[in-house]
Amino acid sequence: MLQGLEALLKQQLIEKREEEILENMVLFFQNLVKWEAEEIGRRAVLIGSDITKGIVPVEAENRAWRDLAGRTFREAAGSADEVDVIWHGLNQKVKQVKRDAGCYKDTSRR
Repeated sequence: MLQGLEALLKQQLIEKREEEILENMVLFFQNLVKWEAEEIGRRAVLIGSDITKGIVPVEAENRAWRDLAGRTFREAAGSADEVDVIWHGLNQKVKQVKRDAGCYKDTSRR
């Protein structure tokens, strides 16, 4: 279970370019998918937080952080078999990939 990715992204923005951070995160998510596939029953869970509650920050640094977090979670969702949004305790499944005889079927609504 991974939580607190937003704080890591904010710290990395001090030291690295946004594109470099995003490339590293994409590689990280690809490695998580491989890790899950290595053994039956392995499951990575990523918990993300809404860091600005839909409000665009005034400060450029915070806008960059918000945008990077959004792009990072979009990449994570693209790599994931399942994606759920939980808002005020209410769950909404936005993506589920069912595995059927070695094939993947994306049942998410687009």
